[in-house]
Amino acid sequence: MSTKAEQFASKIRYLQEYHNRVQHNIYPVPSGTDIANTLKYFSQTLLSILSRTGRKENQEASNLAVPMTMCLFPVPFPLTPSLRPQVSSINPTVTRSLLYSVLRDAPSDRGGQGQQSRDAQLSEYPSLDYQGLYVTLVTLLDLVPLLQHGQHDLGQSIFYTTTCLLPFLSDDILSTLPYTMISTLATFPPFLHKDIIEYLSTSFLPMAILGSTRREGGVPAYVNLSASSMLMIAMQYTTNPVYHCQLLECLMKHKQEVWKDLLYVISYGPSQVKPPAVQMLFHYWPNLKPPGAIIEYRGLQYTAWNPIHCQHIECHNAINKPAVKMCIDPTLSVALGDKPPPLYICEECSQRIAGDHAEWLVDVLLPQAEISAICQKKNCSSHVRRAVVTCFSAGCCGRHGNRPVRYCKRCHVNHHSEVGAAAETHLYQTSPPPINTRECGAEELVCTVEAVISLLKEAEIHAEQREFEMNRRRQMGLSASHHSLDNIEFDNKEDDQHDQRLLSQFGIWFLVSLCTPNENTPTESLARLVSMVFQWFHSTAYMMDDEVGSLVEKLKPQFVTKWLKTVCDVRFDVMVMCLLPKPVEFARVGGYWDKSCSTVTQLKEGLNRILCLIPYNVISQPLWECFMPEWLESIRTEVPDNQLKEFREVLSKMFDIELCPLPFSMEEMFGFISCRFSGYPASVQEQALLWLHVLSELDIVVPLQLLIGMFSDGVNSLKELANQRKARASDLTNTGAGGTGARRVSVVSDPGRRGQHNTLSPFPSPFRSPFRSPLRCSPFKNLGHAAGHCALDLDCDDDDMNLGCFILMFDLILKQMELQDDGVMLGLDSSLGKDIVGIVNNVFQAPWGGTHTCQKDDKALECSLCQSSILCYQLGCELLERLTPREEIHLVEPTDCLEETLLMSGPDFSLGASNGSQEGDSQKGVHTENPTNNSPDNPSMKNNSDKKFCYQQLPVSLKLIYTVLQEMSKFEEPDILFNMLNCLKILCLHGECLYLARKDHPQFLAHIQEKMLIPSLWSMLKSEYCQLASLAVPQLLHALSLSHGADIFWNLINTNFNSKDWKIRFEAVEKVAVLCRFLDIGAVTKNHLLKYSLAQAFCCFLASVEDVNPAVATRARLLLDTIKRPALQGLCLCLDFQFDTVVRDRPIILSKLLLLHCLKKDIPALSWEFFVNRFETLSLEAQLHLDCNKEFPFPTTITAVRTNVANLSDAAMWKIRRARFARNRQKSVRSLRDSVKGAPPESKRAFSLPESLSNRIPLRLTRQEHSAPTLGDMIEKVLPVLFLPHFNPDASAPLAGQTPSPEEDTVIKDLLPEDAGIDHQTVHQLMMVLMKFMSKDQSSAEADIGSAKAFNTVKRHLFVLLGYDQQEGCFMIAPQKMRTSTCFNAFIAGIAQVMDYNIGLGKQLLPLVVQVLKYCTCPQLRHYFQQPPRCSLWALKPHIRQMWLKALLVILYKYPYRDMEGIKWSSI
Repeated sequence: MSTKAEQFASKIRYLQEYHNRVQHNIYPVPSGTDIANTLKYFSQTLLSILSRTGRKENQEASNLAVPMTMCLFPVPFPLTPSLRPQVSSINPTVTRSLLYSVLRDAPSDRGGQGQQSRDAQLSEYPSLDYQGLYVTLVTLLDLVPLLQHGQHDLGQSIFYTTTCLLPFLSDDILSTLPYTMISTLATFPPFLHKDIIEYLSTSFLPMAILGSTRREGGVPAYVNLSASSMLMIAMQYTTNPVYHCQLLECLMKHKQEVWKDLLYVISYGPSQVKPPAVQMLFHYWPNLKPPGAIIEYRGLQYTAWNPIHCQHIECHNAINKPAVKMCIDPTLSVALGDKPPPLYICEECSQRIAGDHAEWLVDVLLPQAEISAICQKKNCSSHVRRAVVTCFSAGCCGRHGNRPVRYCKRCHVNHHSEVGAAAETHLYQTSPPPINTRECGAEELVCTVEAVISLLKEAEIHAEQREFEMNRRRQMGLSASHHSLDNIEFDNKEDDQHDQRLLSQFGIWFLVSLCTPNENTPTESLARLVSMVFQWFHSTAYMMDDEVGSLVEKLKPQFVTKWLKTVCDVRFDVMVMCLLPKPVEFARVGGYWDKSCSTVTQLKEGLNRILCLIPYNVISQPLWECFMPEWLESIRTEVPDNQLKEFREVLSKMFDIELCPLPFSMEEMFGFISCRFSGYPASVQEQALLWLHVLSELDIVVPLQLLIGMFSDGVNSLKELANQRKARASDLTNTGAGGTGARRVSVVSDPGRRGQHNTLSPFPSPFRSPFRSPLRCSPFKNLGHAAGHCALDLDCDDDDMNLGCFILMFDLILKQMELQDDGVMLGLDSSLGKDIVGIVNNVFQAPWGGTHTCQKDDKALECSLCQSSILCYQLGCELLERLTPREEIHLVEPTDCLEETLLMSGPDFSLGASNGSQEGDSQKGVHTENPTNNSPDNPSMKNNSDKKFCYQQLPVSLKLIYTVLQEMSKFEEPDILFNMLNCLKILCLHGECLYLARKDHPQFLAHIQEKMLIPSLWSMLKSEYCQLASLAVPQLLHALSLSHGADIFWNLINTNFNSKDWKIRFEAVEKVAVLCRFLDIGAVTKNHLLKYSLAQAFCCFLASVEDVNPAVATRARLLLDTIKRPALQGLCLCLDFQFDTVVRDRPIILSKLLLLHCLKKDIPALSWEFFVNRFETLSLEAQLHLDCNKEFPFPTTITAVRTNVANLSDAAMWKIRRARFARNRQKSVRSLRDSVKGAPPESKRAFSLPESLSNRIPLRLTRQEHSAPTLGDMIEKVLPVLFLPHFNPDASAPLAGQTPSPEEDTVIKDLLPEDAGIDHQTVHQLMMVLMKFMSKDQSSAEADIGSAKAFNTVKRHLFVLLGYDQQEGCFMIAPQKMRTSTCFNAFIAGIAQVMDYNIGLGKQLLPLVVQVLKYCTCPQLRHYFQQPPRCSLWALKPHIRQMWLKALLVILYKYPYRDMEGIKWSSI
């Protein structure tokens, strides 16, 4: 035996040498045939050992003429000729019956020997190096792919030799052999794949599972664990489904729960193994397909593998007799078949060797050609005949043609629930249990869930490949359309792609059949499934619309959406968990979670995944409310600003208000935001506002009406929370006593507001959220009534955040208005415009909170509260700008409505002086009384306290005006005031709110004008903050043009300029100067009320130049130079208008114009045209007096003035109406005499007066008779001012019930007693001003004398005033009358200065002056002189005599009187 062992070992060394030569390419390199011939030795030797072992045990069997050297007859494929057995060497005398009798009469201890242990059996064999041979055979497997010749021979030789070696191997090696052999599929050429599967299915696996001494029922652990790997290798490296089915059915015959191995292959195998694995799973377990599933799909094209025929050497017609038994005894296999075990025999042959050898026979089943979906029991009485179990035991299969039989659940229980040995022999394959059943353990749950996930991921892989190809083609500039992409890229792999895309169909079937959710479903497993289903929706959203794509798309409404709704009903928390941007770890499945990508990419892909769910109504409103806040918060906090635009497309599709893809209303779509504004503090509202800000930054439209409704609720909530905190603080402070302090109550309440704040969300959902919430208490908990443990904390003091919330609200409204701008102006009266103005008003009234940290002394520094306040008002201003026209209202009044514009207002409202104090005039309660003026200066306005207006009934625009004016007194920061004034400007000048309030709300208009508007605007006129004045002046002018505005302004000017406090007068001077700087001259000169009001203010300003306080006078003089020339010209026009319309103000106006002319040489306050117009006005009034048979101290015009002709021009008619108005409305129009009181009475300056008032002339005027050099200095010092008698202060008060009628204008009324001498004063002052003008304004005189007709007109008027007729060349009045006339006294008082200062003008006036000097000294009272009269200076008064002599001296000294023609100097 030792010789045999050495020979055996030497042969092994030969094989190892062959291996080294091939491995290292050592010459000569053996071929595959050479190695196969060497292996023939081992196969013959091993068979001879088995043959001798069997002959030793059975002496009767040894007499049989059975050659022990025969080789195994290959089944079912032929071997090489050298390996074929010598069948002809069998002795024909050995009959079949004799062989059977020998085997049947074997010793009785045969069975005992069969039960002996594996080690005892191996010890009976010769002591050869069997394990070394096995190791060498395994190493030879590596040579097959390396050889160029003889690969087929070597492969078959290795498999055959290994089969012969099976009885000599230990159990451990035997259990690993199937996996070792099937691994050769990865390296062996394809023509050997059939051999590998055949040997594996017929020899290796049965022997590894059953063994030479095992019975049915036991499967080695290694074989059991490696079954899934063997299936995966077979499916990965072979594409023939016959091989797959043959291997699978082999496993199904010997081990249970093969479906679990297939699920492991599907779960963890590569992509190419999943299609055959899942197709075989649904082929052999058709009950997994859910009811209603489409049958026509690309499933497994099953082709039955060929059954094994009888291998008995004595069997006749073995090719037509399929094997039904398998003998695993090595001795019998060699004895009956000359082949290593197992030996396959037919029914007839198996019956002959049955009996004592029955324990070595194992049933063999035919291929399972067709899989029945219903129970195959003929007399099945079950109502549900759906087959769920496949039995592979002989007891069941024998009655069905020796093929596996399928039973329903009831029949399965009936056949396989028997207790005893029969029940133990049945081997059946059950169906995968649903994950919610008791039969499903942890292992089954994991493999089922992972299989579904793996199958659904295949659609994702296909989508990624498609996206990659589209990107590649896009970069190459090729067409990326679906059609071109499908035809070009996937034509060669059409079937594979179809199979790959259809894998998701099988995954959905698995999901619906095995993964029905309920309350007890493990959260982790269900979350993974739900997340993967969501990802599958995303992966299949853009699948091409072909046959397969349509088939996959039908699965969504048919199965998936129903399954998801079931999950939502039973496990709402899992649905929300999987839709969150950052779910728990076990829910992060598929898609971007399987990649290494940035947070931005994860958020973007996650939103795209949700977007793909929306069209299928998967996203319900409760779900939307739960997860969408988390998404917006994540985007807000984790996405950089430069990457935010990447979310525009997906969020725009989600929040599309026109298409509204979500299955609920638009209000519910934004409900998760709007609910955070009702009853929530500022911290929660700020978070919701930031979400809206993110949406607005991405140009997502939020309906303005909805947005404003949210913000209105938010502002009202903040106001209510603040009031509640104040009330609780007051209750704590004033415990037991009634509080005396009045708490601020909101004047604007929302009638639709919810009364209780414990209902935290208007959209209840069943979700009891385990996730974080923006509130201290989740808004999704305790939705019915807030319990004590989950009540909203109203005591949280976060008022400091209120202003930030308001700024965000305004900014969002502006952004949305910009996005939704359709080119149509909304207007303040539109529904949306009213809502916007209402929320602006609410915000301005709400508590802003915060504390100023800036120092009042350091005005350059602004604290955060100041900056936020500035921004809030600025945004409010921009909101109002979008609602109003860009053009301002024009301050234009009809030119023929003097009675309506200039007459003082009646006693309907309290408009009297309030001494500049506006304290205490705040809104109290709902009704606000119109304050009355109880000043003694206005006794007619005492009984007006019953005039009220209701704040709640005002339009929102007027409410906003009231609020802004009310809040304006609380701020000192100029930038804040600037924006507040801008808001007022837009409302008043662009929105015309106050203009429209004249008729609808006159009480309100009168109140705010007197108490708020005009005083506030007046206080803004400061030189330090010109930007405020630039906005305040137009609004002030607008307010003056409205009802009562001029009267209020008049009283305000009186109060400030006539105050005894010089500081008030000091500030008033500055305010008027600032007002004049920003005047719109074009608008002012067209409005009578503005000219009327500005004339008073400017006259008071000019009077301040002569104020007794030097600071006031100096400031007025300096500020006068800051007023621009156009403004001064416009103010002069206002004074001209005042002169023409108010008779009593004419002396004052003339004196102030003269003062202005002296102070501002460059401003033509006085001009020849001015005097022409004034002369024409007085001449027209003289004509009107003449028509009414009344005297007037001014002669008629030089031309006829028609006052009663109907066909006069419009200009002439206007002048006539103005003149009649001036003469008849003296008492109804305020006079400047009440305002321009000048200096104290003891300091009034004197001036020359008519003879009738000569007793009032100071004596020092007589000292003005000097020669030319001295005259200028003296006259320069003496400025004529108006003589003002003491008038009754109530003279300007209107008479109650006095309403002028148009027909009364034709009659000139008498002057009031106190105004009896006003006309004489006017004429005298006009002549005095003319004299001063002619003496001072040399440049104007020189420029105008030769070029303008105005000078000649003035000159002619001057001749007429003095009574000289130029045509006749004589005076038309008596000398005595001339000496007493007002014109002569004024002329003689100033002509000396004119002749002294203005030589050029004096030369032209010299003839007139000489005639006047001559005629005034005549004593005769006749008109014509026949002979020279006796003239004497004694006829003149002493002071007139002085002036006469002074004029004569100037003429004598400075004029060449002898050269002048037409003058008889001899008579002087």
